[in-house]
Amino acid sequence: MLSSSKITNIMDASVKDISKRVAKIDVSVEAEDMYHEPSTPYTLFVTTSGDLQLTLSLCTDKSVLKTITENMKRGQDASDEDILIYTSEYFNILCGHIVSSINRNFLLKTDFSVPQVVEGICFRPKEDEIHHQRFYNYNCGTVKFETLNIENKNN
Repeated sequence: MLSSSKITNIMDASVKDISKRVAKIDVSVEAEDMYHEPSTPYTLFVTTSGDLQLTLSLCTDKSVLKTITENMKRGQDASDEDILIYTSEYFNILCGHIVSSINRNFLLKTDFSVPQVVEGICFRPKEDEIHHQRFYNYNCGTVKFETLNIENKNN
C-alpha cells in the first residue's frame, strides 16, 4: 500500500541527495511562507505510466536553474540553451531516483516520460490534485516540488 509519509520521505531524500551529488548544492526544506512566485519562472515536469500514475513538477526561477547548470558545468557560464539541457538532465536524474525508489519500496513497475520544460509559468494545480508539496532552499533561491494526481493501478 502506498504510504503518503513514505513517498514524502523518498521525495525529500531524493531531492537532497541528487542536488548534492549532481548539482553540488546542499538543499534544505523551507517553510511555505518563504516561497515567492518566481519573477522568471520555469516549470519542469514528468508524468509516469504503469502501476503508478502521477505528475512530478518542479517550479523555480531561472536564476536557480542557471546555478544548477553552472554547477553541473563545473563553473562554466551557462547559455539559455545550456540551462534547458542541463536542468532537464538534472530533473531526469532526480525523477529517475524518485521513481526507482518508489518502485523498489512498493514493488511497482512504473516508468516516466522525458522531462518537459515550460518557460514563463509555474503550474497552479487545484488543491485536491496536490498530494505532496515541499519547498526547498537551494541557497540561490527556492524550488517548489510537487507530486500530483497519484493513482495506483494495483489497488
